[in-house]
Amino acid sequence: GKTYTTQSTLGVHPDDEKTPPPPVRKAEAAERLGIKVRELPSDASARLEGAGGVFVESVDVDSPAYQQLQSGDIVLKVNGEAVNTPEAFEKALQKIGSGRNVRLTIQRTVDGRTILQLVSFQMP
Repeated sequence: GKTYTTQSTLGVHPDDEKTPPPPVRKAEAAERLGIKVRELPSDASARLEGAGGVFVESVDVDSPAYQQLQSGDIVLKVNGEAVNTPEAFEKALQKIGSGRNVRLTIQRTVDGRTILQLVSFQMP
């Protein structure tokens, strides 16, 4: 008998794979502030008479916005710019650099009365 040499690949060793690392997701501005917002509920939208805004769903306890915002607030403007959707809210926040002041015009119900209020805090 003759000796034959063959080469075959049965699989790829994990160390040989050149898998790129997953992309690093940039934290969204609202997330950095610890604010979760959503579209206005229909009852709140009716009270605003078409003015628009976003509903504050929650505020993280250790966030810069915690002392100023509360769940149930409606954010009408970010630094004077009207925001009608969560996407518009995020886009307006992204324009504000770290360390800069964020001014939100909000609508809040206190003791059955609806008030407009301007709140301010620093962007992390």
